[in-house]
Amino acid sequence: MKALWALTALLVAAALAGCGPDCDAYCKKVLSCQQAANPPITPQIDVAQCVLGCNDSKSGHSDTINCYIDHTCADIAAGHCSVTGEPPG
Repeated sequence: MKALWALTALLVAAALAGCGPDCDAYCKKVLSCQQAANPPITPQIDVAQCVLGCNDSKSGHSDTINCYIDHTCADIAAGHCSVTGEPPG
């Protein structure tokens, strides 16, 4: 059942990808940065749930989403994509 839900979420995300920010790439980048952190950040995000939440945000966060996709994990951790310019947390 969980696999069916995840597949459905990915199909919905793929269908919506042309309409807004690339939520799949954003969520994969967040997960990649969590895994690359030393020590790795836990708990790590569930990409399928992240994509659903990202798609629900409509285009209100598209600049931030695109910033995450375009920058390194170090840039993101330093606050480069933050609206305040401050590091996360």
